[in-house]
Amino acid sequence: MPKHDLQHFPIYPSDFYCAFIHGQLELHQLAWNLNHFLDLEFWRNDVLLNSDEAGNGSEHHCFVYNHSDAEVVYWLVANQGMNSFLFTKKPRPDFILVGKGETAELQMQQWMDWLKTKNLISLAYFVDDKQIQKMNWLLWLESNDRNNNNEEKYND
Repeated sequence: MPKHDLQHFPIYPSDFYCAFIHGQLELHQLAWNLNHFLDLEFWRNDVLLNSDEAGNGSEHHCFVYNHSDAEVVYWLVANQGMNSFLFTKKPRPDFILVGKGETAELQMQQWMDWLKTKNLISLAYFVDDKQIQKMNWLLWLESNDRNNNNEEKYND
């Protein structure tokens, strides 16, 4: 399916779980901390996301974690891309954590509870369903190749 056709599909809040993270570190540092302290395997896969209703795209730094045992996928995305923000309303989050799968919400809540104990994270919270429905770029995350051969793991 061509990527431009994705914008015509509705977003169902039950398909995705999203959390906003406000912090004072870089995305790769956040991914490294999640990998190192929580034994995860986020790997870098920058993506071109359709960030507005006009169909304009912007490249965003992104880390992906495929939890194959639970058939759950997580994306950790920088809100600010090369050309625009994914979420523009203030307070603007620095990062957006997205999960898709049955156990994603519970796992994300545990990660956010851990993140809130860190000095460099000022706020982490789930996004309400109405906001998720407006995030058309979520479908673009799913359409990107998650089995990228050039994956960079940030464990050590």
